[in-house]
Amino acid sequence: MLLGHMPGWQGFSFIGDPQPQASSLEAAITAQTAIGHDLQSPDYGFLAVTLQHPDEPPLTGGSLALSLALGMLLLDRGKRWPEGVYASGGLSVAGRIHNIAGEVLKYGRVGQDMKMLMYPDTGLLELIPDAKVVRCADLEQAVFALDCVQEGADAGKIILFRACLANPRLFLERFKSLPLGLLSFAAGRKLLARIGNERHRLFPVLGRCLADCHDDPERAAVIADLFSPEEISAIARQDSDEEALVAHRWCVSRIACANRNGAVADSRAWIDLAQTLEFSATKGVEKVDYANHAFVTARFNRYDFRPEPPGDFVECLDIEQRLYGIAQRDNRVLGAMYGTLAQNYGFCGPACRPQFADCIHKAEEAFGRKYRRESLRLLAYQIYSLLDGAQYSEAMKLLNRYLGTPAGGGPQQWIDAMLCLWRRPTEHTPFQTATVCRLLVELTHTGNLWPQPDWCRSLAAMLPGRLSHPWQLTACNLGQLFNAAGLHDQGAALLHRSVDACRAGGITMVPMALMPLAVLNDLYPGDAGIGSVCAEIVQKIRTSGLLHRPHFQPLMDATTPVQILEEVLADPGRYFPFSYR
Repeated sequence: MLLGHMPGWQGFSFIGDPQPQASSLEAAITAQTAIGHDLQSPDYGFLAVTLQHPDEPPLTGGSLALSLALGMLLLDRGKRWPEGVYASGGLSVAGRIHNIAGEVLKYGRVGQDMKMLMYPDTGLLELIPDAKVVRCADLEQAVFALDCVQEGADAGKIILFRACLANPRLFLERFKSLPLGLLSFAAGRKLLARIGNERHRLFPVLGRCLADCHDDPERAAVIADLFSPEEISAIARQDSDEEALVAHRWCVSRIACANRNGAVADSRAWIDLAQTLEFSATKGVEKVDYANHAFVTARFNRYDFRPEPPGDFVECLDIEQRLYGIAQRDNRVLGAMYGTLAQNYGFCGPACRPQFADCIHKAEEAFGRKYRRESLRLLAYQIYSLLDGAQYSEAMKLLNRYLGTPAGGGPQQWIDAMLCLWRRPTEHTPFQTATVCRLLVELTHTGNLWPQPDWCRSLAAMLPGRLSHPWQLTACNLGQLFNAAGLHDQGAALLHRSVDACRAGGITMVPMALMPLAVLNDLYPGDAGIGSVCAEIVQKIRTSGLLHRPHFQPLMDATTPVQILEEVLADPGRYFPFSYR
């Protein structure tokens, strides 16, 4: 059967011989009625052409209702029916899927080449145990299954997704690995509303969930705002030590989320709250995690770069190091602390290279074999440190290790590797992309590389719609690569995207807009709009009260936006060292 629609026409009609019996026409009209409120463009009718020989028996019964309803919805959305997917079931006007006759026979006809078969949930379950069969109670479940198939999910994943969307606790436990697109479905929106209503009962599992995904800004944003600082404070004052512990963990996770977005004010609010939560549990891992993230807020995110770490961080590091010496076990927390300390020395420049290298070694040792994935980011830190020291050959060698490309690999191998990594991205993938683009820019600026347009386009295709950190830096570096490749319009567009992302981000990201602005000013001298935005950025640095002003003093002393941008263009590493460009 072929299904189509015609504008300016109403109802449903079958065309061709033999004409289906009245029961099938009734099923088609019921299907159209059941989806009526979901149609985006209701000003047309539907036609079904039967692909039968005239001498064959006519279609009969109501089992085609489900497939017709789904087909009409796909037509309405301008989509095609997915290959290898079958559906059979009766429908009520309310969208309930009814039992069908000949279930086993129909399964036998399509069993060889099907990817998925949708059947009513009241059928012969014990006779058809195939994992490719998805049982649906109503039209909403069937539409969800069809949407998931079009996003690449198989029947097994669809069943898992459905179970998660029906169970808030299961959903939160699996949230880190679930596709965010699930939340755009009606079932996903209902679930989020339910989680919001039941958030106090679900608080422990919500706390673990936020801790698991604080490195993913888009994912963390789904649940991060469920509790205000006042609510967390009230929870912590309850008698239960467990609740107080989860409250403290929530604060630490919110600090980590704010750090990733460069939102110093938000981070400080949660730091202040965490400091008021005094209970025995904070003397362990929670206190160490807190000290680690607070270090990032107080120094890196404020551009306050100096070798000496904060006292409370040193105290926690000393305790954790002594415990490690006793236990002699791989230690994620100690590895993370040395990783943070390595970054601190990285931001302080090549003069602190010995201390940086020592911390990298200690971090690798602490992570050990058990936390090898965690140590992957240490390679990015080393590459940035080498680039700041103009050690490009060594940086290229380490990039091959970071991406898993063969020794001696170059730009084409790096980009091919990134395309493979993007098929199954991890929390490391955005930073791997940023590191590749930064190294390509450095090689281009030093005359060691002439970027190819195809490389630029391949990397630009990886940019997400919303540029959270470090994507604003990737866009800036890509803009420079496009310009070097002679693609000036695309380069300018990427530089403007970077500016917009920096201005929309937290206060740490705001000054970073000066880098793409400096490149744009060099390309389009005299553009008043560029100067206006530059003046706005410097005014925010001057008045925010959240940034370390002495770091930017030469820019604030400049008398014109042009002077500011020329200064940044001449020495970007002075203002945006290490991983900040």
